Amino acid sequence: MRIRKSGYSLLASLLMIVAFHVVSGSLPQPDSRKKRIEILNSDLYTYDVRIIANADRLIGNVELSHNNVLLYCDSAYSYKDSNMVDAFGHVHIVQGDTLNLYGDRIKYDGNSKIARVKGHVKLVNKSIVLTTDELIFDLKANVGNYQTWGTIVDTANVLVSKIGRYYSNEDLFFFKDSVKVTNKDFILTADTLKYNSKTERVFIVGPTHIVGTTRQGTLYSEKGWYDTRTNIAELYKASKIIGKEQSLQGDTIFYSRSAGTGRARSRVLLSDTTNHIGITGRNGIYNEKTKIAFVTDSAVFMQFSPKDTLFLHADTLKSIPDLAKKEVAKKSAGKIVAPTKPVKGKPDMARSVPAKSDTTKIKSFKKEAAVIQHPLVEDSAVPVPDPKGMTESTNGKKPAATPDSRLAPPDTSKASPGEKSKVSSGRTRRRSSRARAGKVSTADTSNVSATDTSKVSLPDTSKVPAKMVREVKEKPVILDSLYTVLDTAKVSSRISIPVKDNSAVIDSLATASDTLKKKDDKIFMAYHRVRFYKKDLQGICDSLSYQMKDSVMRLFNDPVLWSEVHQMTAERIEYRPHHPGPDIARLDNNGFIISREDSIKYNQISGKVLIGYIFNNALKTIEVNGNAVTLYYLKSKDRYSGMNKLESSKINVYLLNSKIDSITFFPKPEGKTIPMKELTTEDATLKGFQWRESEKPKDRFDIFPLEEKRKKIAGPEKKPASKKQEKTIL
Repeated sequence: MRIRKSGYSLLASLLMIVAFHVVSGSLPQPDSRKKRIEILNSDLYTYDVRIIANADRLIGNVELSHNNVLLYCDSAYSYKDSNMVDAFGHVHIVQGDTLNLYGDRIKYDGNSKIARVKGHVKLVNKSIVLTTDELIFDLKANVGNYQTWGTIVDTANVLVSKIGRYYSNEDLFFFKDSVKVTNKDFILTADTLKYNSKTERVFIVGPTHIVGTTRQGTLYSEKGWYDTRTNIAELYKASKIIGKEQSLQGDTIFYSRSAGTGRARSRVLLSDTTNHIGITGRNGIYNEKTKIAFVTDSAVFMQFSPKDTLFLHADTLKSIPDLAKKEVAKKSAGKIVAPTKPVKGKPDMARSVPAKSDTTKIKSFKKEAAVIQHPLVEDSAVPVPDPKGMTESTNGKKPAATPDSRLAPPDTSKASPGEKSKVSSGRTRRRSSRARAGKVSTADTSNVSATDTSKVSLPDTSKVPAKMVREVKEKPVILDSLYTVLDTAKVSSRISIPVKDNSAVIDSLATASDTLKKKDDKIFMAYHRVRFYKKDLQGICDSLSYQMKDSVMRLFNDPVLWSEVHQMTAERIEYRPHHPGPDIARLDNNGFIISREDSIKYNQISGKVLIGYIFNNALKTIEVNGNAVTLYYLKSKDRYSGMNKLESSKINVYLLNSKIDSITFFPKPEGKTIPMKELTTEDATLKGFQWRESEKPKDRFDIFPLEEKRKKIAGPEKKPASKKQEKTIL
């Protein structure tokens, strides 16, 4: 037993010895290298207790050494007991091959290897130079700190901050308070910042603004990095690219200043401050140089206005500058002609009608007026009805006044018999006092010939019920903002001239180019599955363009437009709003307008080209050109008596309270009236009829296609339950 106990005690002793050596080996061992500061050189060496006790005074070409650190100065005090040195005058510390520290005064602690440098401090390490008034540098950890403003200069950047820390081994700076980075391409300001002097990359850790120096634009972020060599950035928090007119923001932004491109992901917002527009989506691209922007994935276009907001959705939304519009505007502005000779008794036309006595001026005016084009309706190519063979379905009554005075036939009720003899093809020609003497004052006298009433093509109203055509009792609306017809007593040719408050219109048109400079030249384009909603206008199509300058909207590929009870379709639709009015909707190729009468009855108009004039959100006039066909129900005292189906080359339809009030045909129409008893399903619709109200966006949230809405409501797809789970549920 004693042997066993002694064996156990011996084993325990051995284990304790081994453990002691292991632990002692893991603990930091005292440095065997010398720790005391060594004096290598001094021109004068003195010791005076009366000045400083326990200190050697060194004067002239002082050189000290401590491990791998060399210290040079003009004079110094060396404290042997504390292993410290106070150095003065042209102090220079050298560590290794790259680090050099300069100052007016240095207090160096040999035990901690910490140097406190004051006065004209300069730290040079590799390619960077740090200057400040006071610096604390740890030569053991190679870390420097300053709190009295510092400036760092490297090969490409100048960095300034109030507080800074430099990690020499990692080539990393940490700046705090009033940080500013100056580069040839940008100026960066921040409150907190990290900077790698080796890679010249800035790390954003707080609110940071980066402003371009070569071109306007600001980059903002609160987290991310910016490479000052390549001008490439990745931003992760509250990031924005702010341009002069547009800004792009998102949860994540990838930015290249050299290419001028920014890519945003997740919760993207593209804002246009000039036009009060916002575009949201999940992916966005913006180029500062080309001013082109894209937004995709759940993209929504919003144009804000005090009265109403337009909401539009498409798979892809694109914004591009409208460069061609400037040239068009200059040309159209150059075409404006403004004869200034006034006409007595006609103050509204004083600036646009020449004197009746000068037929030469009338001829030239007609030629000039043919090229007058209002900047609001340029490229609209709004056709003027051909007066040849014009027939009006008014049952011999005076036609109702219409918003578009171009479309109303001239009034001959007050004309003399001699003047009526000049009526030909539905067009009135009036003679002046000189015309009665044998000299006809017209815009073109070469085509004027004597015509008697026997050859006049009078309207055939036998097939149009009298109750269908009625006088407009309300005060007629005058289209003073767009077109005004010249007085036929002064000029025999009806010329449509853009007029808006005639006292100022010519001046406004003459300064069209100046006005265009103030407005924004930008086009927004939408691609695939386009749907938009506004209180007074809704529509769908496959692609769309929207011009900001004049708010012209063009719809392509199976477009449909809804306004009140009216549905408009064609191969191509152009909607051109005007202020104060009218708005013009142009339907090109196979135009079709359907107006709902009740749940099963629809008034219909079709033709090659349809032009609708909309006043105060109500369709008032429809002009049909080419293969014009109209189908409408006849109603008397809340009872339908029949249906009219009429065809002609051109038709003008005038509406009152969204109902057909009167129709003008060019020339005599062909068709029939079908009593309600004899009406069949085939008779009730025109070729191409398709009522598509189910596709109409009901509100701003209905602009997304049905399949997208279903996915959002349903959430992520779930796998069907297994048979075991079904049994458990049952």
